[in-house]
Amino acid sequence: MNQDVHLYTDRDNQAKLIRMAGEIAAYFRAYPAEKAARSVADHINRFWTPKMREDFLAAAAESGQALAPLLQTACARIKRKKAEQRLAVDAAAQAPLGDMSGDGLGGNALRAVPPRHAQ
Repeated sequence: MNQDVHLYTDRDNQAKLIRMAGEIAAYFRAYPAEKAARSVADHINRFWTPKMREDFLAAAAESGQALAPLLQTACARIKRKKAEQRLAVDAAAQAPLGDMSGDGLGGNALRAVPPRHAQ
């Protein structure tokens, strides 16, 4: 095997994604806090592939990973896999009913969407 060839590992990839996200956060740091977090997440959601987003979120969730506060806030707005989103919706549908949602529908707004069946 050629020793000049650098084989990228998952750790290398995760470190690169953390660095890239940090650079995006640094760009938007001058914005008001809420707009900055939204802008960082919007940029990542628009220009990163789902795999990049998932690898970044996995790296960000690892213990010992020090992320800037702006980046931590933006993580909550970064899109996850559709399957994970669906599980979150299903879990919300299983939650006890009540009108704490503020939607005026008794917390049943998520139940209006019928579940998808695997084909």
